[in-house]
Amino acid sequence: MSSLELIKEKVKELVEPIIKDNFMEIADIELYKSGNYHLKVVIDKLKGSVSLDDCAKISEQIALELDMNDVIPERYFLEVSSPGTDRPLKKNEDFRRFKGQRVKIVLHQLVNSQPAYTGYIQEVTDDKVMIENEGKITEISFSDIKKANLDTAEDDLKKRG
Repeated sequence: MSSLELIKEKVKELVEPIIKDNFMEIADIELYKSGNYHLKVVIDKLKGSVSLDDCAKISEQIALELDMNDVIPERYFLEVSSPGTDRPLKKNEDFRRFKGQRVKIVLHQLVNSQPAYTGYIQEVTDDKVMIENEGKITEISFSDIKKANLDTAEDDLKKRG
C-alpha cells in the first residue's frame, strides 16, 4: 500500500465516527498531492440533502481531529462537500439505494466489448449490478467497475426540453 493510501485509510478511521455522529455517511474520500496535500471528503445524508452549514460544521470537526492526530505530514487543503447530482457510487449499498436511477459505469476492462455503460439500475446482488439500457440488461461484476456515478444528464435535458 502506498503512503497516500495509508494516510487515506487513517483519515477514514478518524473522520468516519465524526460523520456518523452527525447522522451522515462518507460518500467518498480522495487524497492526492500536488504541491500540498489535498483532501476531499464527500458527505451524504440518508434522508434530505447536505447543506452548506453541514459541510462547514463537519469541516471544522475533521480539521481539528486530523491536526490533533497529525495524520497528514505536511500542510494540506481540506474540502468537505456534498456528493452533488453526479454522486459517486462506491459500495454495493450505494447501488441498492439508487435502484431505478440512471448510472454511468466505467470499467477496468471491456465487458461485451465495451469500456463503459450507461443505464438504469435494475437489480443488485452481492457481487453484480444489472443495468438496463434501451431494453437490454447487462450484468456487471463489482470487481470490473473502475468508477460509477449517478447520471442525471438525460434528466436535465428532459427538464430543459
